[in-house]
Amino acid sequence: MGQLVDRWPHRVMTMDMRIIDTNARYFGLPPRILMENAGRGIADYVRTNFDAGKVAVVCGSGNNGGDGFVIARHLSEHADVHVILVQDPAKIRSQEARDNYELLLASNVKVTASPTPKLHWNYDLIIDAMLGTGVSGSVREPYASYISMINRLDVPVVSVDLPSGHGTDLPIKSDCTISLHQAKVDGAVVLPLGIPSPLSRRCGPGNVKFLHRRHKLAHKRQGGVVAVVGGSNTYHGAPAYASLTAASICDLVYVLCPERVGDALRSMSPDLIIESQHAPTITRPLVDSPTLSAVNCILCGVGAGRTHDTIEALQHLCECATVPLVVDADGIYALKGRLDLLDETVCITPHAKEFEQLFGQLPEEIDERTKSVEQVAKRYGCTIVLKGATDIISNGTETWHNITGNEGMTTGGTGDVLAGCIAAFAATNPLFESALGATFAVGRAGDVVHANKETYFTASDVIDALPGVLAFCRKY
Repeated sequence: MGQLVDRWPHRVMTMDMRIIDTNARYFGLPPRILMENAGRGIADYVRTNFDAGKVAVVCGSGNNGGDGFVIARHLSEHADVHVILVQDPAKIRSQEARDNYELLLASNVKVTASPTPKLHWNYDLIIDAMLGTGVSGSVREPYASYISMINRLDVPVVSVDLPSGHGTDLPIKSDCTISLHQAKVDGAVVLPLGIPSPLSRRCGPGNVKFLHRRHKLAHKRQGGVVAVVGGSNTYHGAPAYASLTAASICDLVYVLCPERVGDALRSMSPDLIIESQHAPTITRPLVDSPTLSAVNCILCGVGAGRTHDTIEALQHLCECATVPLVVDADGIYALKGRLDLLDETVCITPHAKEFEQLFGQLPEEIDERTKSVEQVAKRYGCTIVLKGATDIISNGTETWHNITGNEGMTTGGTGDVLAGCIAAFAATNPLFESALGATFAVGRAGDVVHANKETYFTASDVIDALPGVLAFCRKY
């Protein structure tokens, strides 16, 4: 079996909340409302649970500081509040945080902006709103000096979302952490942020935005190398759709296919590297190619057919692959009776009938269907993308829904486009996160095409629209 790209460190603390915030904005819940919800909720909790007549709210220049401004404004109605901004106000990063800073000034709350720590012993409570989930590496100045000073004071500290400096060698010593939406540290009080639970696991542009980006100094292959194993004399379009999709995302795409398919693909695009064999279908010698050990992800099964030799070859590939696998179409059929080949290095992309052929009947109702997919993913440890009007994506631990796409995407080849997109992302990203991002992006590409052509389009139209959708997500 293959080796996975490592999952993002501190994913729940950092990446997951960035994704959720981005997607919430996309679905109509703006950051301004989330910041107000966070600040008001924390202020109410502090007022109820702490006897604090004099409060210092120490704020950074990011959105954690923006939450602090809201907290201070609401607390100022019940306590003597002093806001200390540890950076120049001109460095406040987001518009929402700037707006709340200006509102705080208009509310006549005492505000001091100083990179030099200015705190004293006679506060009843210090609220730490300096650094949130976006911090990484060592704590820099002036935050390091503020954390050191607060740690020396004998004053209770409440941290917003997670203690500033958490995960570094200089964390603040917090007496209480109030996390928003979900716990970021053990023992945290969790307050709702106003994001409905279903929305927090709905795919959106954030699932693409925070995937790996090419570094400006990157060289060839660092953007990912994919191999597509598929095609037969009957089906040369499937590997074409998948490989052309992948080629627009990663650095290199190899296509391992029968000879006639290879000839067709060579005439179709110069962007693909073709390795073909003199046979009408995929057979064992092709999947034993050393090329497959020199790529970052393998997509197998698209258009491969179901001959005995092909099924045997695909099963052998799944058994011996040393990199993550995306298994689609006839590759899924090859797994019948070989579910032992499923593990955390495998992503399968079935539609309902393909799923039922492997795992039994699916319920019609979406909640029950979701549970079934989650249970199967958990049992086998793999990633499943169940394609449908609402896509269900699960690795057994997390389960998401995707609602992009439309009835025009029943046209042949769109599933191959999705499989190619997942494989291309998985060449440089964790497999599950790749599935989430690809499912949203390909569905939205279909929606872009649908807006102009209604249902009168092909998978090639979706491929053409996909780069624009990816660029949209990156900038969102």
